[in-house]
Amino acid sequence: MEPTNAEIIFYVVLAILGIAFLIIVNCANRVSDVDITWGQRRDWERREKEWYK
Repeated sequence: MEPTNAEIIFYVVLAILGIAFLIIVNCANRVSDVDITWGQRRDWERREKEWYK
């Protein structure tokens, strides 16, 4: 059964909104390197090493 034009348009709009949401969330979660001190970076790297053991 072929999808109708309305279904195709709905899924395209839904996909565009989903991609836009993912881009916005990705940009919002980024931390600027300027705001990170060398001590914070050292602590984060230490925690990451513990996670991957």
